[in-house]
Amino acid sequence: MSGGFLGGSYNPFPNFSFSGPLRPAYPLSAKRQVPDHIARPEYAEDGWSLPVLSTLASLNLIMCQVSLEAK
Repeated sequence: MSGGFLGGSYNPFPNFSFSGPLRPAYPLSAKRQVPDHIARPEYAEDGWSLPVLSTLASLNLIMCQVSLEAK
């Protein structure tokens, strides 16, 4: 079954040209909870990681410096 859904799994990208045998299958399994004893990464709560925030802050600083130098 390439695009339809009749109670089983289906490929949501029926027209995509896959390069190998691996295919997506939907519906996905239910979301599982991570046990409390497993540490979560910094982006687990809000989706932002510290390296991304650091990079954004650096870019903002660079843009401010360029702006001040242009005056």
